[in-house]
Amino acid sequence: MARKIIFTFLLLIMITSASQAQLTKIDEIVKESVAQHRLPGIAVAIIKGNEVLYQKAYGMTGDGHKLTPQTPMFIGSISKSFTALAVMQLVEKGDIELDLAVTKYIPWFTAQPGSLAKMITVRHLLNHKSGFSDRNYRPEISDNAAIEESVQELKQAELQAKPGESFNYFNSNYEVLGLIIENVTGMSYEEYIKENILNPLDMQNTFLNQQTIKENVAKGHGAFFGFPIRREQNFKKYALPSGYIVSNLEDMSHFMIAQQAGIYKDQRILSKNGIKKMHSPLNGKKGYAMGWFANHKSGEKIVRHGGSLENYSSEVVLIPDRKYGIVILINQNHFVYNLAAYTGLTENIINLLIAEKTQKILSMKTFFLILLLVALITIIKDIYQIINMEKWTKKMLKKSKLRRRVNIFKDFLIPVILLFGIPAGIEAILNRGFSFKLAFNLVPDFVSWFIVISFLSISKGILKIKVSSQK
Repeated sequence: MARKIIFTFLLLIMITSASQAQLTKIDEIVKESVAQHRLPGIAVAIIKGNEVLYQKAYGMTGDGHKLTPQTPMFIGSISKSFTALAVMQLVEKGDIELDLAVTKYIPWFTAQPGSLAKMITVRHLLNHKSGFSDRNYRPEISDNAAIEESVQELKQAELQAKPGESFNYFNSNYEVLGLIIENVTGMSYEEYIKENILNPLDMQNTFLNQQTIKENVAKGHGAFFGFPIRREQNFKKYALPSGYIVSNLEDMSHFMIAQQAGIYKDQRILSKNGIKKMHSPLNGKKGYAMGWFANHKSGEKIVRHGGSLENYSSEVVLIPDRKYGIVILINQNHFVYNLAAYTGLTENIINLLIAEKTQKILSMKTFFLILLLVALITIIKDIYQIINMEKWTKKMLKKSKLRRRVNIFKDFLIPVILLFGIPAGIEAILNRGFSFKLAFNLVPDFVSWFIVISFLSISKGILKIKVSSQK
């Protein structure tokens, strides 16, 4: 008996030591990320079961204060996980049925064609299989518009697929769900979330009210050639259910504990089976479930969702079989950082928790230093060619007329490729709408460079035409 007790005690020490070693390594890579990528501020939490193992923040807020686990930040599309949870609560109460049409809860709801719009169910919205796509629908809606106004605008949207047939990530799906919550409960979306999710989970510093957010949230950051730039984050009232909730690391840790089995301390917010449904794609082991993406890594089920606004980035991850949860909040966003630095950090934390090797992440400081040098070289080269246009004239007059025309055509082709071709390519890769305004917010350095190069290239082309016509 004594041997068993000693063995159990030693085993617990070994497990605790291993866990502590993991957390020490996680802390190291978080600090490395701040330095390696010049991040203005980051907050990271690791939970296991109902315990918070790690909760730290590094860097500064946009107004110069130290970032802490209590610092409020926009969580972007992680807001969808709150909306999905609210819908599932109402499903378990019998107030909503997943496979009933949206028109059951919003009688006037429609889109183009109306016959297909009538087929859209609550489940289709949750799974992003409504048939809507933002590749052909980008309405101009006032930031202060109500959720209902956003849903009314959908009457102009043309469905790109039959409901239920294909996945298209579409923010307005969750705005429709927000309105369903309001219609079913007779409460505003903000009131319902606060009463049924935030209060039970003791998330006292999670905000949905525009004025409260304005008073409590500091500026976020974009990035310009690797340097943080402070910027005000706008708030879209109508998009609250899809992307504009504000929370902090401490509160989000409570939320992630509740995502393990539907309970936080003694407060049950959803059944264990309801949580499982919310995290499971309808057909298969990977894909979009209800407010969460699900896939596998090294045989482990991974449930996750990211959030991306102009000046904030976030990610939450669950590793259900190990009962781990991860929260990452960053007060900066940039398309390249998101693809490499932020994703790389998340993957390395997951790797450490499932005993896999971490991967080296490309330094954003190094990447953008090289990019800046390339940008300056290309700009200086074009300016030099414009100043020395006579040299081009002497050289090209010895060439055939066709060669001269091809050379001039190239100057006008470059802007077309840079300003239209590349955004179209990104849109095709992401299968999402990608406007010039969004591009400028998420990659201001690339866009600024492309605009300058395009202007210089067109100027060269015009000068070449003018010089050629005079010879």
